[in-house]
Amino acid sequence: MTNQEIVEKIKSPHPKVILCDFSRTLCHPTDAHYLGGLNDLDKKLTAKQGSYPFFDHFQLNDQLLAAIKDLHDKYGTQTYIFTTDLIQEKPEVKQITDPVFNGTHIANQLGVSKSDPSAYEKLAQILGIEPGEILFIDDSAANIQAAATAGIRTIRYSNNSQILQNLESIFH
Repeated sequence: MTNQEIVEKIKSPHPKVILCDFSRTLCHPTDAHYLGGLNDLDKKLTAKQGSYPFFDHFQLNDQLLAAIKDLHDKYGTQTYIFTTDLIQEKPEVKQITDPVFNGTHIANQLGVSKSDPSAYEKLAQILGIEPGEILFIDDSAANIQAAATAGIRTIRYSNNSQILQNLESIFH
């Protein structure tokens, strides 16, 4: 590690990038009893109805979105969605998420699985940073384990109170 890298690390002890899952982290079904995949529900609704009223079936996690935007604004932390498929690409969703996130990385388009550590190594290369400079938030234990195996800091999402407390302890 060069002297410049050491100085940068001391100046910025918090993660440089936040990667956040979309389904069941940033977005939840309006039907709390629905247990299936959100991309699957979106595909089913699209096949049945074509264009459908998204927010009749899904709700965004406004509290987590606001917290991530705040970290982006306060610390210059880059923020990205890392998700499996395309539900977050709906225009009504992008209108809300685009001001918060620098971009989206879609596992299926990258040809990777979020439960495979190599997916996170590939993302670190794409982003041009070390895995240890990334914080990944996801609800899936398998995805969290894969990211941690790749050297990425992780928080497993279970609810907003927990995630906000974890973010507070990491960034403050």
